Amino acid sequence: DDHVHPRFAAPPPPRFHMPPKAVCFPLGGLWALVSLPIYAFLVFFGIVKPRRAPAKDLSGKVAIVTGSNCGIGRETAFELGKMGATVVLACRNPERGEEAQRSLSARLEITPGDYDGHFVFMELDLSDLRSVVDFCECFVKRYGKLDILVNNAGIGHTNMKSATKQGYDLIFGVNYLGHFALTRTLLPLMYSRHQYTGTGESDRGCTRIAEGQARIVNLSSVMHHFGNTNWSENLTPQEPSESTYCSSKLAMAMLTRAINLRVGDEEKRKGAERAGKSGAEMAAKCPGVRAISANPGAVHSSIWRFCPSLLMPIINLVMTLFFLTNQQGCTTSVACAVGAVPVDEDYLQPYFMLGSWRLPFE
Repeated sequence: DDHVHPRFAAPPPPRFHMPPKAVCFPLGGLWALVSLPIYAFLVFFGIVKPRRAPAKDLSGKVAIVTGSNCGIGRETAFELGKMGATVVLACRNPERGEEAQRSLSARLEITPGDYDGHFVFMELDLSDLRSVVDFCECFVKRYGKLDILVNNAGIGHTNMKSATKQGYDLIFGVNYLGHFALTRTLLPLMYSRHQYTGTGESDRGCTRIAEGQARIVNLSSVMHHFGNTNWSENLTPQEPSESTYCSSKLAMAMLTRAINLRVGDEEKRKGAERAGKSGAEMAAKCPGVRAISANPGAVHSSIWRFCPSLLMPIINLVMTLFFLTNQQGCTTSVACAVGAVPVDEDYLQPYFMLGSWRLPFE
């Protein structure tokens, strides 16, 4: 089905050989541990300057954050609401979603700030594509606009072979497939209200994403390096030892690239506009939408709630000692949603990488 099968404008990268799953997650955690002291050392001696999560006026803007009843998504929703946005909490569980709405609203009331955003719960089950369709229909009727879409919800592990309502692998279905369907359905709503309005000559030196541009934030992970592009295999329910988590995060990073290639390439639009009347007409039809992948880092979040119960005490101890908090982990997502990100950046992460648009762990 064209609505659920991942198809991209650009040819997929070469298929990666995935190492044993037992090796993948320790590698990601190890890099977090190694990069943190390096980055802290460089910041302490003034060699690099840390970047803080941006803050701006989002009054009148509408945002959707999936999986926002807990974890990184909840903190991301709060930060956007604190800037004045109307934030739709798109969650599967009505009870937990409504509790998040009440809690975030109460928290916002006692938080100093100049903007008054608010939170609205809407039910969305990413493991059921029919639920995705129903959510989109209700959202379009209710709001008729969308400025920020944060595809945050995710599952890190399952205890048994599990499937979505349509029979796809649960992890791949929730982490990627449901978000793909959500994004594809809502994308016309985003670019219909965010046209490129540059004046050509004055924009030649522009190196940052336009302030009025709609944003799509796709939660990825350092573990995407261990994913593969065998979509037929990834769509088939897998045993826990053959988790599709890494591949789902690779697919999210590829979705970001595909969106930008199809509808979000700022420089191509400017080039078309400078080409003359025909180019200007072409640019006028091009949407001002930009997608960015967010790697939040190693975060102590509820995404690991399905790990084996016997291992959870050890896992929680390690996460408490070495992982980021949810509030720290949302920094990258918020930067992707509202920050003045360089045009050539489509993947933000908090790990230390020379030359990258990195964010602090603090």
